[in-house]
Order: sequence, then structure tokens, then C-alpha cells
Amino acid sequence: MILRGEIDVGGRIVLADVAQRIGTSVTPVREALRDLAASGLVDIDAHKSARVHQSSAAELTEIYALRSLLESRAMAEVAAMVEEDRVVACTIAARLVKEMDGESEMGAWTTRNHDFHACLVEPLRIKWPLLFNTIETLRNRSMLPVANMMRDDPALAVRANRYHRALVTAIRKGDPDRAARVRAEHLDRVINIMLKSFENPAR
Repeated sequence: MILRGEIDVGGRIVLADVAQRIGTSVTPVREALRDLAASGLVDIDAHKSARVHQSSAAELTEIYALRSLLESRAMAEVAAMVEEDRVVACTIAARLVKEMDGESEMGAWTTRNHDFHACLVEPLRIKWPLLFNTIETLRNRSMLPVANMMRDDPALAVRANRYHRALVTAIRKGDPDRAARVRAEHLDRVINIMLKSFENPAR
């Protein structure tokens, strides 16, 4: 619901309404909201009221600066791994790119985009657990801004998928420098687009 834009950024989330819509009790919805709050999608105040998180320009700038630094290193590490480990990750990632090509609903596209990057960083889960977990946390906090950006301009999906293919190719070929550069350049482009929305708010 949140990634599909059915609740506006900053909008209040009514537990009973969500529970009725998905056909469950309030308790599992409350537990799910706690998980969403931990991932940065939802804010819960002292009175237990939940709202869709509204990112600031400063917050996104910090998130993407960290992501660029950490994820470029992560992709270089994955590209430097033995071929067997690289091929498994790249095969799954390439399949997700094909699925994104045919996805017109930007909330679903954002979820697949998240899965794409998760599968490419998965080989680091054991060797680099702190790097893996930090990247996962930052990427979770980026999901809603990405979904909003893609809904505002769905044509961005085509360009993003070209980048996705370039990243997969670099990792499959075992080119750490290229993998790091492609990842950093794309993240820099994304944050620049996001920051323009603060200069010219359309939402």
C-alpha cells in the first residue's frame, strides 16, 4: 500500500482500516508497522500513531552519500569473487531485470529493484556481515523515495534497467573497478533527481 502510493507521504495510517482491507486483525498490522518503522518507511510517535515517513533533502543526501561509498565497495568485492559465486548472483539478478522490464506498476517495480540489489550483495552476507547489514538498512530507507520518484517519472525505469544490465555485466566479467564505478554513478544520478523534487515540489 505504501510503495504503491495509496497512502500519501506524511499520511496517517489507521490500523483498523488496514486490517479490514487485508482481512486480518489489528494485532498483526501493529506488528508489521513496527517492522516498517525499523526499516524507515513509517514513523510511530509517542501516542502510537503511525504515519508514512517523509524524508528530508538532508536525510536523503546523507543516505545516498553513504550508499555510494559502501555499495561501490560492495560491488567491487562481489566482482572480485570466484566465478561460481558471481554467476549465481548475476543469473538471479538478470532474471529480475527482465521482470522489471515488463512491470508498469512502480510500487512493484521498486520491490523488484530492491530484490535485484539484494541478490547482488547477498554473496557478502557471511564475509562482510557489517557491510551487508548496513547497506540493507540504508537501502530499506530509500525504498519509498525511489517508489515516489518512479511514479512521478516512469520513464526513469528504462534508464535504470540499462544501468542494471551494465552492473550485472561488470560483475559477471569480474571487473571490480567497472562494477564500483557503475554503482556509484547510478546512485549519484538518483540522488540528484530526488533533490530536484525538493526544489520543484510536484507532490
